[in-house]
Amino acid sequence: MEEIGEMIGKGFGIWRHNINLCIPFLLNFFVSMLVIVSFLVVVFLAVMPFLDLNSTSIQNRRMFRRCRILSLKWESRLAA
Repeated sequence: MEEIGEMIGKGFGIWRHNINLCIPFLLNFFVSMLVIVSFLVVVFLAVMPFLDLNSTSIQNRRMFRRCRILSLKWESRLAA
C-alpha cells in the first residue's frame, strides 16, 4: 500500500509529463475562481449602498462625535 505523499507525487509527475491531462483541471480551477470572485464582487456592490460606508458618512460620524464630545465638555463646565 502506497503512502499518500508518494501517491500525490506520482500523480503530479503524470500531470507534468502529460499536459493534456492537467489542462482541463487547471481551466476548471481558474474558471471556478473567476466565477466565485465575480459573484463576491457583485454581492459586495449590491450590499454596499445599504451599509452606508462611504467616506463622507464616516467623516460626518467623526465630526458628529467630536461636536458631541465638545458639547458635553461645555455642559459640564457650565453646570459647575
